Amino acid sequence: MHRFLLAYDGSESARQAAVTATDMAKKYRAAVTVISVGEFGAAEEARADAERRARRLAEEGAAILQREGVAATTTVRLGDPASEILRAVIEEGYHLIITGHRGMTPSRIWVLGSVALKVINYASCPVLVVRGGGLTGS
Repeated sequence: MHRFLLAYDGSESARQAAVTATDMAKKYRAAVTVISVGEFGAAEEARADAERRARRLAEEGAAILQREGVAATTTVRLGDPASEILRAVIEEGYHLIITGHRGMTPSRIWVLGSVALKVINYASCPVLVVRGGGLTGS
């Protein structure tokens, strides 16, 4: 069975990636895990807040798939998003990473977000980058 990892941060691009993951999971009868990574500072409170936010986002991403009848599990990690996504692939043996092209950062200057770029460059499996916004490019 194919195993897909959907990187989800709540951005429009991530929501588009979830829709694509739904379609692909149906077509290839794949198991999908939604990963969300919480970033935090040194304070323990910040760590707990980051974990709660990441858990909420992972569940939000999984719900997109589940509404269309696709079973999805979730995983939450803390740390650098690109590093944790790559670590999950190595540890769990996913066959494909599906991610949005740009996350929640406010900068619109970059064509491809830094997390997506790092994942593309270092992943041990194929990466599908989904661009959000359809023909409008937003």
